[in-house]
This record gives sequence, structure tokens and C-alpha cells, in this order.
Amino acid sequence: MLPQGSGSSILLVRTILERGCPGGQPFLFRELSLSSTLRLHDFTGKSLVRDDFINAVKSNQEAFRLDLGDDVVERLADYYELVQQHNPILHLVGPCSPEEFATRHILESLTLLEFLPANARLADIGTGAGLPAIPCLIARGDISAVLIESKQKKCEFLKTAASNLSLGPRIQIIDRQFEEVNPSGFEVITCRALDKLVDKLPRLLKWGKSRTFLLFGGFTLLEALDNLEINYRRKLMPLSRQRFLFVFRKQIDQGKFHEAKR
Repeated sequence: MLPQGSGSSILLVRTILERGCPGGQPFLFRELSLSSTLRLHDFTGKSLVRDDFINAVKSNQEAFRLDLGDDVVERLADYYELVQQHNPILHLVGPCSPEEFATRHILESLTLLEFLPANARLADIGTGAGLPAIPCLIARGDISAVLIESKQKKCEFLKTAASNLSLGPRIQIIDRQFEEVNPSGFEVITCRALDKLVDKLPRLLKWGKSRTFLLFGGFTLLEALDNLEINYRRKLMPLSRQRFLFVFRKQIDQGKFHEAKR
């Protein structure tokens, strides 16, 4: 039976592999966290889960028409580890493997890049863990973002992530509901994690005025956009049959919505 520590949130179970490793590969130990996530490390402390994430990004990026440099992938891995570190308490994302986080959360977020002009400034509404904005900021140094999140503890995480990832003045974090924020200062609005997006959609569109919208969602959002007679462009996420990126822009002078031109 494992001893119970009073102040430690992580139990370490070190297993020495007595059989020996062919090819002189390093010994492993297992780290069991309270989140029930099993992490494997070699004797240098290097996370093999991090390696799984990096390999998943590199092996799947072509499907997303991306070509990320090694330095960008390493910084994305830093972000992944930050999310995993804080996730047991803050519930930033649902439980998922490194491969699923790489494809569904990181690479899908980066599909925004083809719709962002040079030096774009975007607003990420209900950003939660910082998705999709933070991966985009890591991948492109010319863009900036306003992250709007009403939950204070998640905002504290976002500030930690911004500092650790050296995002500097390119990121602004606002602890409010989006309706309480002045929508000036950015030309693109994105949303991936906003609770009850479909219910809030009319208010979001009215608040956003004459801007380009890049909204992630499924068939429920598609139906809502159709009911509002919005002329959108729909991009199916690679490796998915039911998740889309909807792209459109509201022309404030006519009060109608049109497909955004690239």
C-alpha cells in the first residue's frame, strides 16, 4: 500500500526495471498524480508524455496544412505542460491523451492562422485555457490578442501562462463577461470555449459589430447560424466529422452578415 502524504499532491512510485533495457535505454519511474494521469520520465527527468505530444503535433500538422518549426513545437509543448499542471484543480480542458490535446486543442486552434492578416489583433471570448488564442500567439509573432474570461482563477492561469511563455505585451487578459468589455481595438473575434455559445450568439454578434468572426462549433452552431440567415464559410476540422470553423463578417452599414473574404 502506498503511504499517504499529508501535504503532497503528488505521489512518486519509482520502479527499477530489474530485467535490464536492451540497447542501454534509461530506467523509468512512474509519477502518479491526484488527477489520475500517469506520466513516464527517463532518469534525466524528461517527460515522455511531452515527447508523445510533440510527436503527435509533428505527425499530424500536415493534415492541417501547417509547417511548424521545432522552436514553435517546443513552446507549444511548454504550454501543454502548463495546462496539464493546473488542469486537476481548474478543469481547463476535459481529460484527453497527449495525442488528442495536440490535434483537437492545438492544431485545430491553429486553423485560425490562415484567416488572420498580418499584425492582426483578435479577441478570444470565453477563452478558458487560452484556446485558441495562445497557440496562435506562439506560432505567429506578429499577432496580438485580448483574452476575455469571466472566471478569475482561470484568468490567473492565463497570466501565469503569458509570463512563462514570454508572450509579453502581445497578450491582454480581461476578467469580465464579454458584454462588459469595450469591443474597440481588435478586428477579429474568435470563440471556442464559451459556455452556451448558441444561446449567447445574438448578443455576441450585436456586441462584435462590423468585425470578422471565427467561431468553432458543431452542427448545433451551424443550425443557429442558418436560423439567423448568416452567410458563412464553413471549414471542417481535419481528423473530425463534426467540428467546424465558421467564418463570416457583419457589414454594419447594412446590418447583414456576409462571408468573410480572405
